Amino acid sequence: SAEIVSIEKEVIASTQARLDMKRVTDTLLEGDYSNTPKLPPEGEQDNAKTTPAPPSPWAIALAAAIASSFAVNMILHSWFISAAVFVFAFLAASGDPLDEEGIAGSLARIVGRTTLKSIDTATPKIRAVARAAVKGDEDLASLMSRVSELERENAELRLWVQRRKAVDDSFLLPGNVSSTGLDTDTLSSE
Repeated sequence: SAEIVSIEKEVIASTQARLDMKRVTDTLLEGDYSNTPKLPPEGEQDNAKTTPAPPSPWAIALAAAIASSFAVNMILHSWFISAAVFVFAFLAASGDPLDEEGIAGSLARIVGRTTLKSIDTATPKIRAVARAAVKGDEDLASLMSRVSELERENAELRLWVQRRKAVDDSFLLPGNVSSTGLDTDTLSSE
């Protein structure tokens, strides 16, 4: 029962998203502001991975209103106009896509969905940055201790290599017998 309700919500959200996108693209390409989009045939439906819980219509409307009013405020620096755009975008995105005329509601819902999708995409990155900022000193201290440990180990290995070269060079001095058992003086004179 809960799965069926979840599937129904997902189908409604997906259909509304397709209707909005189709209405906007048809209007922009054909210039007809009063057309009502039709659902694509069954074979043309996209096989994109769907999210487990589609955003609610209120969340989409609120995201559209916030994004639109923020953009207007950044451009015009007017809180009054920004508030008016917030109310207009919220009301436009809250409308029923089958009953509305024009593309304002569809465009507002597309902006809302895009805003929510970008927030969902950026959330893991923001959490990682926040975690690094909070635990930065601890991580930095552990990394510094690890670097000093590796530098100490590197110095010990360099000393071992120098000793090994000194020992190997002492065996290859003239008059000494090499590892093959031959006198190195007779090898160098030949």
